[in-house]
Amino acid sequence: MLRFLFVGVLGITISLCAAPYAWAGDVIAKIGDFISFKILPVYSFGTTIYNSDWDTWYDYDWNGLKQLIVVNMVKSTVVDGIKENVFEMRPNGSGGDSFPSGHTANAFAQAAFIHRRYGIKQAIVPYVLATFVGFSRVESRMHYTHDVLAGATIGFLSAWIFADEKKSVVVSADTNSFGLRFNFVF
Repeated sequence: MLRFLFVGVLGITISLCAAPYAWAGDVIAKIGDFISFKILPVYSFGTTIYNSDWDTWYDYDWNGLKQLIVVNMVKSTVVDGIKENVFEMRPNGSGGDSFPSGHTANAFAQAAFIHRRYGIKQAIVPYVLATFVGFSRVESRMHYTHDVLAGATIGFLSAWIFADEKKSVVVSADTNSFGLRFNFVF
């Protein structure tokens, strides 16, 4: 019950925050920005909470949180390093840091983290949102298609290399029996 309450409050909060933001200027670009740096990071953090054992605080998915932080640090370092060393003008002429797309790298890092850690079923919506972010970057003439593909690849590989599946082993005992339970996400 507490999980559903948390997800509901989170959804309402995101919706209320998105409404005024989306109508300022180029709608598709602003929505893509909001998804990339607001919705998907909150979604991936919320997924680590949702997939935790809520009985005790120490059963929180601390390894997942650490991996999420590492994935985002690696993704940001790689994207910023490439942007500093590769000069490519944006399609709209606004600057020489077009390659790769940081927005798309961020979006796909969040989606791939959820996929890798918790399974494809929980990552379908984030992948759809990440794809929209890539579309919005090309549509708004901030990036070329190859910038977006490179960003998506960097984000995906950052998550796939630095995150792993959530595995849990629970040992339980009582006076009548003992047991070992494995929980894998497929």
